[in-house]
Amino acid sequence: MSAQLESAERVNRLCPLGVQFWDVGARTGISDGLDVVCYPKGVAFSEVRGVPNRSGTFSFQNLAFLRKAENGTGDEMFWNSKIATEKVLFVIEVSDPRSRFLPLKFEVNLPHRGPFSLEFHGNVSPLSPLSISPQEVLSRINGPGSKVRMGTWPNSPLQANFCVPLFSAPSRGPIGGQAILYGEILTNLGMPCPWALVTISIEAPRRGPVYGIGLADEKGRVLIMFPYPEPVDLLPGSPYGAASLTDQVWEAQIQAFWEPRPVLSPLGKPEGKVRKKEIPELQTILGQAAAIIAPNNLLTTKTQIGFGRRENIKLTIQ
Repeated sequence: MSAQLESAERVNRLCPLGVQFWDVGARTGISDGLDVVCYPKGVAFSEVRGVPNRSGTFSFQNLAFLRKAENGTGDEMFWNSKIATEKVLFVIEVSDPRSRFLPLKFEVNLPHRGPFSLEFHGNVSPLSPLSISPQEVLSRINGPGSKVRMGTWPNSPLQANFCVPLFSAPSRGPIGGQAILYGEILTNLGMPCPWALVTISIEAPRRGPVYGIGLADEKGRVLIMFPYPEPVDLLPGSPYGAASLTDQVWEAQIQAFWEPRPVLSPLGKPEGKVRKKEIPELQTILGQAAAIIAPNNLLTTKTQIGFGRRENIKLTIQ
């Protein structure tokens, strides 16, 4: 009598979303200590907490309304099917219990095929030859010739794809080897400019420009971290080259992006869940227009960055 072999039942589990985060200040991938949740828009009580894997990718499963999609095969036929093409709009919220980063939220249609990348709303191009958009700054912080717009994890399977930027909170401690610029962003009436973006650029003749970007909190306070530029050669042709490192000073160009419009998630009780504080929407923040800076009423202003010094600026937006 011959034995009959029966094949075991095969169960497919498709992950409808995978997302990585990028520490804009330290310029590295970040996953430890983050609290990332996902829920259908308007149904916040159905949130699912993301779990990071070894590559730092947060994955989400057992999401509301996506049971059939999560049981899909993930092949070409599946992604062309009605189950995959009829998307459901979800909200991703990320916060940091360690207070290193400002909270953010963004929207994504699920299921999402492949690594997640942001879609921007609003102004995505420079407003003048002297203006550089926040998206362009984010694209350059990886250095000249980078093929990614927001940075990627080293040795990650998502290395060719985008990560979601996280901005340092004003209370974050310093990081070794990084320059730090603290700022306060106010209107001409003395009121704070919450969630304003501030960019900094410093020309470096040999290595290329150095860029930094920061996001103001709800009180208009901002912290920008960026690597120090190359030393300034004060004595061309001299065997001593540049001045002492502790005496180095660089001229930096500052630009602000802010619009007096709601960029926050609503207060109250969305579908039965109370939000403890308002959370800025990332796509809207990155689409803010360049602001006019007083007293010269220009799109840019200048400041000086000294090596090892705590630098502070106060910007007044018209």
